[in-house]
Amino acid sequence: MSLFVLPLAKTESCKWLKINYEHHYTRYNPVAAESSNIPPVKPFFLAVGRLEHERNFDRLIRAFHIYAKKSPDTNLVILGNGSLRSELLGLVLSLNLD
Repeated sequence: MSLFVLPLAKTESCKWLKINYEHHYTRYNPVAAESSNIPPVKPFFLAVGRLEHERNFDRLIRAFHIYAKKSPDTNLVILGNGSLRSELLGLVLSLNLD
């Protein structure tokens, strides 16, 4: 697993996501990164928030399902926890987005 975030959040994000510090890369400039030793990353959407009805993550997942048909190399990453976690995971599986 590799994570790409802003430089100031590197230590905190490794602790929070429980990932090894060595697997964490920082992209300072996405244009210049092509010439660096950073491994290529597939494009992705990142959503962060409580997994509750008012946040409409189910709508986001359904919309991403439509988008992913046209752009299958793109990923959706959702960071959060809440009462809808199991329901949203079930939706992801039912749409074959796992």
